[in-house]
Amino acid sequence: MNVVLSGSQGPIQIGDVYKISILLDGNEIINAAEITISWTDSLLNLVGFDFQDSAMPIEAERSISQSAVRMARGVLPPGITGIKLFGKIDFRAIASGLAVIGVDGSSKILRVSDNTNVLNGFTDQTIRIVSDAISPAPPQNLNVNGG
Repeated sequence: MNVVLSGSQGPIQIGDVYKISILLDGNEIINAAEITISWTDSLLNLVGFDFQDSAMPIEAERSISQSAVRMARGVLPPGITGIKLFGKIDFRAIASGLAVIGVDGSSKILRVSDNTNVLNGFTDQTIRIVSDAISPAPPQNLNVNGG
């Protein structure tokens, strides 16, 4: 099973809210996950969570620090498999730069049959934060008459 962080790819502006979906992806039948997400706290502030559509509706833990959050959630038997939404997190951009939102290696995804950790990998998300809207270059006047 893999943890995939999915968000928009374009740059965002200071003050914008950046939404990340946390997806669980794989063929194992699972019933619990403990996911720790960290971020560049000099560039992003955590502003909210959304577990309304989570495939794991039972919350066991949510602990927040300056630059990380640990979330433990579960689902009753028979469990889930495939690509499933664990939850969503919202961040506000507070400064310009290249921010990284990542999955900590201590995260776990537990298989139903024996509670073995079946986390194989994860993808981090990098987002560019700019101070102003990126505008196209101004039009240039070209002299096509040769003079």
